[in-house]
Parts: sequence; structure tokens; C-alpha cells
Amino acid sequence: MTFTYTPSAGFGASALGRRNRVRFILGDVDATVSQTNRRLEDEEIDAVLARMGDHVQHAALECGEALLARFGRREVGTVKGEFSERFRQLAEIVDRIRSGFPAVLQATGVSVADKEATAEDDDLPQPSFHRKLMENPLADQSAPGEGDEDDE
Repeated sequence: MTFTYTPSAGFGASALGRRNRVRFILGDVDATVSQTNRRLEDEEIDAVLARMGDHVQHAALECGEALLARFGRREVGTVKGEFSERFRQLAEIVDRIRSGFPAVLQATGVSVADKEATAEDDDLPQPSFHRKLMENPLADQSAPGEGDEDDE
């Protein structure tokens, strides 16, 4: 497992550039941190990037959530305060990444042709509820015995 962060390589379209960008977004840029405190290995980031189609923001979000889970389990013993602070900082970063994603609205429907084909299909069970279900064409007429007072 390796850790590399090379800001001089930039944040371009290369695999190294995308990995640098994920590390930069998450603040995982210090190679001098001990192995036990290191956040992500290159191979972990590369695997997430590959799964996310090299989309850096999505990869950063998934990596951040994985780190939250990792630091959440480490809060034991004498280093609890250090990991609690890292957990809080990372949670803020992940929330900031999440807020950067726009809400995706999707409108779907049935075409007129599909609706007509469904209505004409004799083999298809027809719905038991439909428009005008509660409309009674005889409701406008008077009930027998009512309204006869005028005749007398």
C-alpha cells in the first residue's frame, strides 16, 4: 500500500491528478503522518475512482464516508480526543461535499400511445378505480315520491 500526494503534478485528467484532487478535497495531503493515522492509500482512492467512472466529487464523497466509518470505530483509549477532532473535521468536509451536489429532479410519465394501448388490451386486468366511478347518471333525477307535492 502506498501514499502519494504530488501537488506539483496538479489536479489534471491523469490518474495521479484525480487522486491528488480527492486527497486535496478531503485534506488527506500529509505524507509524514504515521501509517496508523494515514487516512487513505493510493490503491483505495484509485479503486473508488474506477468505480465512480473517474468522477472526482463522487469519489471524494465515498472516500469521505468510508473515512467517517473508519474514524468512528477508532474512538477508543487515550487517542479518543485526537480522533474525535478528526472525525468532526471530516464530517464537516463530507457535508460540504454533499451540499455541492445539486438535487436531481426527474419527471416521468406514460405516453399517450402507451395509455391507449393499455386501455385497449383485453388481456390486461383493468383498474377497479377509474374516473367517474362515483358519478351516478340518475342522481340528478328525483327519487320516487319526491317532488310530487307540486302535482297535488
